[in-house]
Amino acid sequence: DALLVAEAAQLTRLCDLAEPRVEVVLVLSSPPDDDVLNYWNKILEILEVQKILEAGVRRARQTLKVGGVQKPTSRYRIVCPENHERLPGHMSTAAKLLASPK
Repeated sequence: DALLVAEAAQLTRLCDLAEPRVEVVLVLSSPPDDDVLNYWNKILEILEVQKILEAGVRRARQTLKVGGVQKPTSRYRIVCPENHERLPGHMSTAAKLLASPK
């Protein structure tokens, strides 16, 4: 299903957590598998961020070792409809969220 592939690609936005003042909210039509979340949490713990600095004509590449994201699960939230399994597949994620009890 193309929608699931597109949503899975959005998980890469978790890499934005390398910036210390960033928090991420992902809105998905269904919750990702626990194995997928564990995989991304492990990646975030060992993350290295590369910054490219440009100074006029000269370019320098500097690797900033951030030592990983501390407590990555506290810096992102995944929002998905509670009744995602009961609601019809043709509904948009926003409509499913509006139809959720909470």
